[in-house]
Amino acid sequence: MLIEDYWVDSTLYYVEFITLDNRVIKKELIFPMGLPEEWVRDFVKSSFAQVKEVKLVEYMSEVLCAKG
Repeated sequence: MLIEDYWVDSTLYYVEFITLDNRVIKKELIFPMGLPEEWVRDFVKSSFAQVKEVKLVEYMSEVLCAKG
């Protein structure tokens, strides 16, 4: 049994963005390893509804994400 059988290396980011109605959303999000910060920023803007501005994308740590 190998770790790779059950887990995927991933990266944890702390993200803050502002919605069109000026709410501030703060989330920790997990992405595959090796993605540039600008890709994460663009993905957040396109995958959440009504994002006016992504204020912060901060690398937090390397994590393991369970395979499902």
